[in-house]
This record gives sequence, C-alpha cells and structure tokens, in this order.
Amino acid sequence: MDVYIHPKVQGLRNFYGDLYTHPEQFQTIFQHLNSLSEKLFEGIKSQNLVIIPQINNYNKSYLSKNAEFLFNAQLGIDDARATIAMEYGFKSWEQMKNILTDQPYNFAFESAISLLLSGKHSALQSLLYDQPSLIHEQSKYGHSASLIHYLGSNGMELWRQVVPLNLAKMTKLLLETGADKNALMNVYGGKFNVRNLLETSAHPVAAGILDEVLPLLV
Repeated sequence: MDVYIHPKVQGLRNFYGDLYTHPEQFQTIFQHLNSLSEKLFEGIKSQNLVIIPQINNYNKSYLSKNAEFLFNAQLGIDDARATIAMEYGFKSWEQMKNILTDQPYNFAFESAISLLLSGKHSALQSLLYDQPSLIHEQSKYGHSASLIHYLGSNGMELWRQVVPLNLAKMTKLLLETGADKNALMNVYGGKFNVRNLLETSAHPVAAGILDEVLPLLV
C-alpha cells in the first residue's frame, strides 16, 4: 500500500533508522527515548539539516527558529533531551524520566500503529481480532494517543505523521472494531479528537484523501 510521507518526515526516518522502527532492542521506553536524544545530539553537532523540523516544531525554546539560528545557538545534550521529551508529549525531560524509567513497551500496540500507518489492512485486522483490547490501548507517551489518533498525522511523534492512501479503509476498520472517534489525546496544551487532528494537519490534504475520511468521523 502506498503511503504519503513528507520529505522532512522521510529525512528523519532515514536519519534515525532502526532506532525508530525497532524499539524491541530496548528494555524500557526511557532507554529508547534516551537513545533518540543521543542520536539527535549527534545531528546537532554535525549540523544535519534533517533534524531542524524536530527541534523547531517541538522544543518550546526554539519554535520556528531556522537552521542558521539553531546551529549558531550551540545547542547541547539537554536541548536534545528537551526536544525528544516534548515531541513525545511530556513537559520536560525530568517528567518523562520519572514516568518512564521502568516502563516497558507494549510491543503489540507498537506493531498495531506500524500496521495502521503502513496501510496493512488485513494484518491489522488479524492483530485486532487476536488482541481486541489494543483498540482501546493508550500510548505510554505523554500524549496518551490511542490507535485512532494516529490516523490524524498530527500532534504525535513527527516520524509517524504519515498517511496511508487507504486511510478511509483503515479508519473504517478501527471504527468497526470499537475505536472511539471522540477519544481525546493530550497535545498542543489541550485535548483533541482525531477529527480535530485531521482538520489541522497538512499531510492528509497533501495526500489528497482528507475528504474521504472526515465524513467517517462525524
């Protein structure tokens, strides 16, 4: 299934590689996000342009700052940590560390997200049939997103803001298996449902599928 991925998002996916796609290599969520912060700091030190959207979209100290400003600011590891914490829905690195130090991943939930965003309808349908509780699972990240929120390609971790071109079909699957279209996630200083996220995301518009999906979420 084809998936729309903005070039800036693809750049991040290439940069982080299996740090994104294979969280099972870490015993806890905190260990994973700590490794992401170390990788981000490598990008800062090497002045890699692909990490600019991650910093200027999430780090409240550097919102909308351009590459020249950010590289001249001589950002350190604490800035990288703060960026990762905020991207994953926490107010600070310390808050994230306190919550996640001993928290393991629910790898079935992570797999469900990946199948959803890859547009793999049959595989996700089978997984939800075998483990129906996944439809109500919430991320351990600070945003507390459930599966349906990832349809919105907005608000959660930037590398997952992609749009499978069969998004309408995937939306129907989640709704048929019990997803709550009115469920709220924590983002942008408030709480928003998936329709709110879709209506304010550029990605579904660029993918040309927004009008197919919105009527399903009324």
